[in-house]
This record gives sequence, structure tokens and C-alpha cells, in this order.
Amino acid sequence: MNTKLLTGEKPSPQLDNPDEVPPLDRDFFERGAIYHGEKLIRPGRPRKAEPKQLTSLRLDPAVLRAFRAMGRGWQTRMNDVLRDYLRLHKGAARARQPPQIGTQTAAASTDGPVTTKPPH
Repeated sequence: MNTKLLTGEKPSPQLDNPDEVPPLDRDFFERGAIYHGEKLIRPGRPRKAEPKQLTSLRLDPAVLRAFRAMGRGWQTRMNDVLRDYLRLHKGAARARQPPQIGTQTAAASTDGPVTTKPPH
């Protein structure tokens, strides 16, 4: 007796009996696995070395409406715009960073250098 019948599992079809081969329908291929030798090949896109990161960002309503009005892919377009800005303004991001608390800033006044102090 087939032990798979006792455990409730479906018996695997016998390759020598074509009447027992399951139909090759959409479900069969969606559940299928692809192997290269012993290694399971995962379906889908390959993983990126630096995948995009989920973040929360506050935008002006008009900016958000404009990008969403462009349709599918609006977030990718927004990412492209930001990447282009960084490429065109090399070094600008470093120059615009706020000063560290307790250090002198690059801006000078008539009274001498400005020092930021931590809040009390």
C-alpha cells in the first residue's frame, strides 16, 4: 500500500502511466520550482546590491499631486528627479549640512565666529 495515501498526501504520479500525470495548468507552473543542479533558482528579479529603502517624507500637497497625476511610476520619477539634482549639484549636499552642536559654523558675523550651543 502507498504510505502517502495513509498520511493524506497526494501520491506522486507514476511517469510510466500517462493517465496519472496531472494537467499542466497555470496553477502547476505557479507552484513550480526551478533547480540548477541542487540549487533552487528563485523566480523574479535578482536582488539589488543596494535596494531602495522605505522612508517617510513630508511633501507639499501640490508637489505630491503633480507627481501622482503623472500616473504609474510617479515614485520612480520622483526618485529620478532627486538623483538628477544630486548629480547636478555635486558637493552641495555636504556644504548645506547643518552645523554640529557645539562646533563653530562657517558663517561669520561682525562679532566673530558663531558657535551653536546645545539646549539647556
